[in-house]
Amino acid sequence: RAGSGVGGLVGRKSGTVSGNTVLSETVSGVDVVGGFVGGNISSGVIVGNTTSALDLVLGQDTVGGLVGINEGTLSGVNFSGTVSGRDVVGGLVGVNSGEINSSTASAVVYGRDNVGGFAGSNTGSLLNSSAASTISSSGSNIGGMVGDNSGMLSGGSSSSVFTVAGETAGSVVGGLVGINSGTVSGNTVSSETVSGVDVVGGLVGRNTSSGVIVGNTTSALDLVLGQDTVGGLVGINEGTLSGLDFSATVSGRDVVGGLVGVNSGEINSSTASAVVYGRDNVGGLVGTNLG
Repeated sequence: RAGSGVGGLVGRKSGTVSGNTVLSETVSGVDVVGGFVGGNISSGVIVGNTTSALDLVLGQDTVGGLVGINEGTLSGVNFSGTVSGRDVVGGLVGVNSGEINSSTASAVVYGRDNVGGFAGSNTGSLLNSSAASTISSSGSNIGGMVGDNSGMLSGGSSSSVFTVAGETAGSVVGGLVGINSGTVSGNTVSSETVSGVDVVGGLVGRNTSSGVIVGNTTSALDLVLGQDTVGGLVGINEGTLSGLDFSATVSGRDVVGGLVGVNSGEINSSTASAVVYGRDNVGGLVGTNLG
């Protein structure tokens, strides 16, 4: 049976790892698996390492292209292979509760729940980083950059591609974040299409009551596509949206809005000039407003 806390270079670390290369083609384990380091604890620093020949990082839960769990600092790292797991899977890191900055992921990511092109789950700070991943998931909480965000996501960009559409696509899907209960500020989504089944948004699938989304852009986004509860930027908003705008096409069936599908929170200083297709409960700004 494969192990837990598995890394291509180090299983679990607390020191500094800088300027190393992993040449393994495959790194595999069960839980907390990373192509470079399985678990980077709070005092750990990983800077400028490469995995140029790594094709596949394979595990079950908490799997990342470079790091399974990061509690420390990652800076100037990147990953461009394939990552496959079940729950909490990310192109660069499975779970981040530390700080990541100036890093990139252009991975092929397979998972079920809490799947992101960059991170499966973020409870720390994710700054000035980008994801250009290809994501395949039929579960829930799926984001172009982060599957489940309860931390800070700022200055980032996502051009990730969602490869599963129609009845087999996932739910709670966002071009940047699947589900957000943290702060999402000053990011850009440049994916052409964001698609899912239910609770789909061009930026965030569901923004919970503690979530704050401010000043993000979706400059190249052409189409947000789902079935029920679909919004140009946010599928369901229970928190705060401010300074947002959307000007592309939104298509769904029931509860479809140019900016938000369902709003039970607060929206201010935001605009939608979208083309909106739907059947019932369809609005230029909001499909259903409960706020």
